[in-house]
Amino acid sequence: MFQILCRCIIVACLVSMQDIAVCIAQDVTVTDDANANTYQLFREGRRYLHAKEYKQAVECFEKYLGLTRSGGISFTQYEFLEDRQYECGVYLALAYAHLGRVEAGQQLLESIFARLYEDEKYALLKELCEKSNTQQHMARTAASWLKKIYDQAGWDRRTLSRYARFQEDAGLYREAIQSWKEYVINHAVGPTDRVKYNSTFSARTQIAVLFHKAGEPDKAIALLRELEENSGKNYQGLNGMAKECLDNEIFLTDALRWIQKIPAKYENSMVLHIQAELLYKTGDYAKAVEVGQHAWELAGSGFAYQRELEKYKAALDK
Repeated sequence: MFQILCRCIIVACLVSMQDIAVCIAQDVTVTDDANANTYQLFREGRRYLHAKEYKQAVECFEKYLGLTRSGGISFTQYEFLEDRQYECGVYLALAYAHLGRVEAGQQLLESIFARLYEDEKYALLKELCEKSNTQQHMARTAASWLKKIYDQAGWDRRTLSRYARFQEDAGLYREAIQSWKEYVINHAVGPTDRVKYNSTFSARTQIAVLFHKAGEPDKAIALLRELEENSGKNYQGLNGMAKECLDNEIFLTDALRWIQKIPAKYENSMVLHIQAELLYKTGDYAKAVEVGQHAWELAGSGFAYQRELEKYKAALDK
């Protein structure tokens, strides 16, 4: 049913795509020139975009997609998008936005968005979650597209969690809190209350982090400590709480206490790596070296762990 609905939405969007393309440019010509230089154009465009040379990036991306110099784009002539065409279209829209052509970028993204399957839609939305104001504005617009589609198709566990994470990336913290709360209410599964609680442990952790991002740290730590109290033997949940706090650099002392509650028989290289990082960030460099060494050994002497271990040792030697 969902696939049929998405196809119907896509057909409806395609009817208006000619108008969308006209809004972006007056003259659009799509060619089939596929020569040895096309991929080079794509690579150069990415380099220009990374270097913040947006005019040159636009020129490369438009040429790569077979466009005239007047600019503009329409994906209506493709039965399916090739991966690189889709990726290039996203980059081009971001370059448009950086040049102040926000409306053109949004219209371009909408024309791409209507052609994609569910997983591709999510990938596109994540691509937009850059942290500049212009791109965040575009991300919020994309969020409204996602909600419009899934409100009609119905929410499921996977979709709702993705939507909440996207809202967070777009800076919509209070909206994301509500989405995670809906997730907790509707998606707790299990034969007992304990199992149901644990099934939404990660979602509750996300709510706490979002409270902090929304400027309510007291609510955040209260919820995290409630989770700690009710964690029981949910060591994966404790590890997740500690990692979220580490990633967001909040409540690091509490996070260290949580991860140190995990019994030694359940420790692996990742658990020890998180613990070592928390020890380092809370100033216990000697213990960070000890735990980091153990993590490095369990990981089979991985380069990333070695680099972190060297960082702890350097801090200890100062």
